[in-house]
Amino acid sequence: TRAEPYQQNHPLVKKIDDKVAKYVIRANVPFNTVENASFRDLLHTMDNKYVAPSRTKITRDIDAKKVEAVEGIKTDLKHAMKVNPSVSLTSDGGQGRDLLKTKKNTLTAHYLSEDWKLKSDTLKVMPTKGKQDNKLITKEWKQNCKEYDLIQEGIDNTQQKNHLSMTTHTAANVKTARTKAKSDLQFDNESDCLDHQLHLLVEESVAENGILENAINKAHNIATHFS
Repeated sequence: TRAEPYQQNHPLVKKIDDKVAKYVIRANVPFNTVENASFRDLLHTMDNKYVAPSRTKITRDIDAKKVEAVEGIKTDLKHAMKVNPSVSLTSDGGQGRDLLKTKKNTLTAHYLSEDWKLKSDTLKVMPTKGKQDNKLITKEWKQNCKEYDLIQEGIDNTQQKNHLSMTTHTAANVKTARTKAKSDLQFDNESDCLDHQLHLLVEESVAENGILENAINKAHNIATHFS
């Protein structure tokens, strides 16, 4: 017989929902992970009376935990940079999966933890409106880097300097923002994303080969049909 699910106000539901939200935040996985059939099956196997949250609910839960999550990342960064004061930043833009297809820019930090394990944290997801010129992009980077204490101002030779680098795609406005950030925000390095360049090359090659493009489209349709 099927177990009767917990009521939504059950203490255990709130506790597990909280742990799931923290997992999504700290593991830096997409919000729709909670709607993955295997993930939901895992939670159901551990407790068959617990119903996994939807992406909409987990988004609300995570929004409520924003302050806690930001403070946690700040603490991790602060401790990590005492050991290795180098952070590689990446920034990218895209269209969200929400109903309005909101356009967003993201800023992600990649660094070594205190125990020398590579970590990646999303620092900010920024909805974009209007023209995204290089000045606006640089301004957003600066605001977010300051929020996480990555940019140092007025330090002397006795203080440890943070070493920051920025990697992005090759759009002209973003490349100009990178160059501007290197001087204005004192980034040590800036570079194009190799993965993005390879992706463009593959897309161009596929587009020039009709047979290959047709085969990929068929494979995609088969895979998405069962996902």
